[in-house]
Amino acid sequence: MRTLLDRLANGDPAPGGGAVAAASGAMGVALQSMALRHTLAKRIDATLRADLEARLAACEALRTRIADFVDIDGAAVRRLIDAYRLPSGDPGRTDTIDAAMLGAIQAPLDCAAACLDGLRQARRCIDACHRNVAGDAAAGVIALQSALRICTANVSANSHGLRDAAHAARLREAASAMLAEGLPLAESALRTVSERLAP
Repeated sequence: MRTLLDRLANGDPAPGGGAVAAASGAMGVALQSMALRHTLAKRIDATLRADLEARLAACEALRTRIADFVDIDGAAVRRLIDAYRLPSGDPGRTDTIDAAMLGAIQAPLDCAAACLDGLRQARRCIDACHRNVAGDAAAGVIALQSALRICTANVSANSHGLRDAAHAARLREAASAMLAEGLPLAESALRTVSERLAP
């Protein structure tokens, strides 16, 4: 964690916001895993146990998937930086920049999709997890919600650099659709936690 923080603070554009989103999303899913493991340690019905074990396996796979975007996003940004550094007279410079820009959009778009999956998992997790860890599960939801917001903001910002305006608009629409699904899921999950923890 200290290494990532030092790299974020050193003035280089990569890693940047995309890495923060991936780290936040992965930690959000990790909190779901913790809540599920805590609940599985209790005496619970065999049917519920099987369901929670399946959810835990899904969360662990998703945690790895999202965490990988720390490096994937950073590599995409570095390719874009390298493309912009090509000599202005290079005949392939414009196409290289466009391809690299597309990569710098696809990485946060794919990470957003993974974070949305995390929010779907979290919504079900909060319904099933033990009351003692409901607050931790809620923290996971907030982390995933933040990650989704960062990813979609990055898609929107980077898409304006594409030459193909229609394609750029489609990518922004895809990101907006994820946000439109994810934010209500998060708010619903957080309301459930508040209700469960109410005196």
